[in-house]
Amino acid sequence: MTLARLHTETTWSRSEFDRHATKRISYIGAISRTRSIEVQSAITACVPADLWPAIVAGSFHLPIDSRYALAEAPAALARLRKHEHFGKIVLGV
Repeated sequence: MTLARLHTETTWSRSEFDRHATKRISYIGAISRTRSIEVQSAITACVPADLWPAIVAGSFHLPIDSRYALAEAPAALARLRKHEHFGKIVLGV
C-alpha cells in the first residue's frame, strides 16, 4: 500500500511515472478536495481503526530502500535526488 500526495505536472515529469512502471508500481488514488470537511473528518476518524490492527500485527510494512547514519545525510540526499530509490531512505540518529 502506498499513500502519497498528488503531485502536479510541474513537480513530477512523465519520466517519473515511466521509471515506476518499470518497477511495476500501480497508482490507485482519490482526491478528497471535492469532499466536505465533515466527510473528510469521518474518513480520518476511521484510519486508526482500519490501519492500527495491521500495524500491531506486523502485517503492514513500508519498503525501506536504504539506511544512512546522520553523518551520511549528504549521501542520503544525493540518493533521493537521483530518484533511483524504491521505498524510504532512513536517517539514523
